[in-house]
Amino acid sequence: MRNRFLLFLGSTALLAACSSDSDSKDEKANEAFWPQCEETRRVVGLDDETPFGITPRQAFEGAQGEHTAELTWEGGDTTALSLVFTTELAEVELVDREPKQGGEGPAIELAHYCDDYFEAKFDVTFSTEDGAFDESFRGVRLRWEKIGGVAALRANHGLDFDALQGSYEPKELDPSDYDRIVQPSVRIEIADEALSGDITYMAEKQHGDGPNASVSAMQVTVATWK
Repeated sequence: MRNRFLLFLGSTALLAACSSDSDSKDEKANEAFWPQCEETRRVVGLDDETPFGITPRQAFEGAQGEHTAELTWEGGDTTALSLVFTTELAEVELVDREPKQGGEGPAIELAHYCDDYFEAKFDVTFSTEDGAFDESFRGVRLRWEKIGGVAALRANHGLDFDALQGSYEPKELDPSDYDRIVQPSVRIEIADEALSGDITYMAEKQHGDGPNASVSAMQVTVATWK
């Protein structure tokens, strides 16, 4: 469940890349083939008709009630996971997305790259039977989206390991393997009434000092569930 080191950047090379005309051209060309998405948001009524053929209320019906799954830790142990959306559906945004083409040359049309979606905020309780997590997350942005004909509710919520109420501590790596942890997050997906997801973070380590210093980063999976 651990991924190998993903990046290794020298600080001098990084600075050069920021000012390089050739890299700027590469970036523009990359945008042409991998377009960014421009978003337009508007609040819609819970029972409004929408282009999706369902109302926002119907879209978020799958968030009701308790969702359970078996959580598997990085080391292989398992425990029961419970997730509950504790607030009522109040406001839903319809997010209209269009590809923003950049650079020169032909742009590839990527199917479903910029699909529209619904988004609403919920408070969520997230707890495990072993006591590692006993959390109340506020303002989780939950999306309803249909990709490849399959509808799902999805969220990616940032974590603060120092503020957790449960007993979890990051022990997946030896402390000598990294200097700091960044981007801890929990990913949640509900599709066909089944809960899945994972918790991950990036472990960074600095190598050397001064202008030739470099940083390596490893993505670590804490746990998965389904």
